Amino acid sequence: MWKKIILIMIMPGFALASSADCYRIKDKDAQKYCLATTGSSSAQCYSIHNDDQKKLCLAETQSNSSVCYQIKDKDMKNLCLAKVRR
Repeated sequence: MWKKIILIMIMPGFALASSADCYRIKDKDAQKYCLATTGSSSAQCYSIHNDDQKKLCLAETQSNSSVCYQIKDKDMKNLCLAKVRR
């Protein structure tokens, strides 16, 4: 019984990437986004060159859905709103 409880408690950790895993990403914008979201630090977002991706990153790390409305790409805006409105 205790083994099941412990397994259930640690399973969410397997789904999350660590910031060390982000350095494996070749695309620099995607790498900065990964570092910002896994470390919950918006500072990395400011070095993202793609404007929409930068705004997605800022909205997610700052939990600010109003930034999502500044995103031009419709799909990315909807993704942003879905992630931030949790």
